[in-house]
Amino acid sequence: MTPGITVLTLVVVAVAKRWAPRTTPGDRRLARILLGLLCLLALVVVASALGRMWFYVDASGLTRLRLWVLVVEIWLGVVFLLLITAGLTRGTGWLPRAVVLSGMLTVAVYGLMGPDAIVAEQNVARYERSQQIDLRNVRELSADAVPALDRLPEPQRTCALQLIRVDLDQDVRPWYAAGASAPRARGILAERPLVEGPARGRGPCEQAGLLSEGRW
Repeated sequence: MTPGITVLTLVVVAVAKRWAPRTTPGDRRLARILLGLLCLLALVVVASALGRMWFYVDASGLTRLRLWVLVVEIWLGVVFLLLITAGLTRGTGWLPRAVVLSGMLTVAVYGLMGPDAIVAEQNVARYERSQQIDLRNVRELSADAVPALDRLPEPQRTCALQLIRVDLDQDVRPWYAAGASAPRARGILAERPLVEGPARGRGPCEQAGLLSEGRW
């Protein structure tokens, strides 16, 4: 279940709302009822998508993409709630502005909540609970993830932090990274340097179970 299915349902609702027969009061009433039912069914689709995505997260860890999908699905659920509200009221002129505003707020909240820190924390907590972690989920995160990843044991810690350290050296960071995260991450890595010496010819990622130390 992906946001694409939910978006397709949203398109169907928009088309039906535009072209549904509205000649008589009975037609308008029937159109509102049917569109309302379609929106309610769409909310079920959203709930199903969220549940399925959380199953993936529980099974193999959180990633940036999975977190973004969760956020987008929640926003789409809000859009359907707005559509239901519009169907229960006479005026709908406010609806486009409300949808655009909700989208802007969603992007802002996504950036402010520190997605990379959330991804790292969830994966590290999963490792502490089950001793399982897919390091590909965390190796390309930003400096926001360093405090959580620093809790990993070696060689997982070094493998997880190698590419982040390279980005820190090059002052590369995504638009949503916290301003104070880079100095904090540099302090952590200075206090506890990465252990990159090969053991029996193998680097830290190979020791941790990854076949390659390149970027994913």
